[in-house]
Amino acid sequence: MKISEMNKITRHYDKYFQQTDAIVIHPNFEAKLHVDALLYQPTKTFPFRKLATMGASDYAMLGRHTLGNRNEYMLFIDPSVDMTDKEVASKYFEILFRTAMFPIENNCLISFGHSLEFGDKGDGSVVGVFLDLPQAIDDLKFLFCKLSPFKKNSLFTGNSFGYAGIKSVADSR
Repeated sequence: MKISEMNKITRHYDKYFQQTDAIVIHPNFEAKLHVDALLYQPTKTFPFRKLATMGASDYAMLGRHTLGNRNEYMLFIDPSVDMTDKEVASKYFEILFRTAMFPIENNCLISFGHSLEFGDKGDGSVVGVFLDLPQAIDDLKFLFCKLSPFKKNSLFTGNSFGYAGIKSVADSR
């Protein structure tokens, strides 16, 4: 992602989250796809942490959709989660990263309403994500960020789920 595009996406998040205190998470573990994340602290207006990708939209997905074929993703995280713990922050970033990688690895287009299955590692980790529109933000303009004349991306929240959550839903039927 170009510096000018990073600035635009950051200003976009800043505007709609109504804060400018993002911390950049810049992992260095994957050479195939470079995606950073912005971590925003809880506020009165939005009393949860916001972790949002910056760079996932560099990679166009196969196909066309009315909302476009470039996405950025975010997670809304409970404020009690200690995101200063590198191991904890890495786990949440991995959820976003796996979501961003999904359409590239599977050569497909994903949008809101899609559920992505990552597979069970057997360690209680997240096995999937359901993509949704960010309902905490009232202004629908938040959904789109134009980074350049030919590059417009859509923003979706990921609701993660683990094997235990899936099992409890299945058992309740």
